[in-house]
Amino acid sequence: MKFIGIIPARYASTRFPGKPLALLGGKPIIQHVYEQVKRCIDDVWVATDDQRIIDVVSAFGGKAIMTSDSHKSGTDRIHEAADLVKTDADVIINIQGDEPFIAKEQIETICQCFDDSRTQIATLAKPFEKDINLIRNFHSYNYAKFSLTNNNETEGGGVEGDEIVVEEAAEAAVVGKLAWCADIQLVVLFHEP
Repeated sequence: MKFIGIIPARYASTRFPGKPLALLGGKPIIQHVYEQVKRCIDDVWVATDDQRIIDVVSAFGGKAIMTSDSHKSGTDRIHEAADLVKTDADVIINIQGDEPFIAKEQIETICQCFDDSRTQIATLAKPFEKDINLIRNFHSYNYAKFSLTNNNETEGGGVEGDEIVVEEAAEAAVVGKLAWCADIQLVVLFHEP
C-alpha cells in the first residue's frame, strides 16, 4: 500500500499567527512535524497558502505546495494538494502542522489500520482527563470529540452500516455524550457498502 503524508499549515491562524514558523529548539515547528513524518512515510508534502512557509520548508529540504487561501479546513487544503501533486497514493495521511511531538509510532499505527481493506478512515484520539478541563472544553470547537458507551462502543454519528472499532480502549466513563479513557485510543471506521 502506498502512503502520502500531507501536512496542512496555515500562517494566518487567529490564535497564533505564524505558528508553523515559530521556533522550537532552534527549528520551525513545521520542520519538526515534517521530520517526524519522514521517519515513516517517504512521500511527504506541506500544503500551505503562504509563501513564507513554502520558503522555510524548501530551505530545510522539504517539499511544499501552494494551495488556495479560501479553504475552510485542513482537509480541504489536503484535497487540493493531493490533486496538485498528482499523487497515486492509496492512502493520504493528514498530519497537523502544529504537532511537533507526533511520534513515529502514532503515524505507523494509523498506517497499519489500512492493512484491513475495509478501513476507509482512521484517527487517533486522546481522552479528556477527569478534571476541570473536561467541563471547560466540553463544548469547545477547538477539541474534536467522539463519544463512547460504558462498553467502549460509539454513540450515534455514524452512517447506517458503519462499524466502529475502538482498540486499546481502557475503562471508559461517559459524561453526557463525551467519553474519556485512561489510554489513547485508536478509532477506525469501516463502511460496509
